[in-house]
Amino acid sequence: AKGLTFDTVLLPRLVNSSFERPAEDRILRMMFVAVQRAARWVYLSTVAGQEAPFLVRLAPLVAAGDMTRRTQE
Repeated sequence: AKGLTFDTVLLPRLVNSSFERPAEDRILRMMFVAVQRAARWVYLSTVAGQEAPFLVRLAPLVAAGDMTRRTQE
């Protein structure tokens, strides 16, 4: 059965120090569940230069236009 869904899911501060034990497979499973809860929008945020390594997997989505990336200067 599917769990709760929300119009928008916010995932702030996606940096390595936010995870106690950064086992990438566990983090990816948690990210999958979090993103699947969103009915419309998912907002991911990180700190420039401290990005969690798994975020590089999103680059093809940005390149394909399926995801928008914004940076704050």
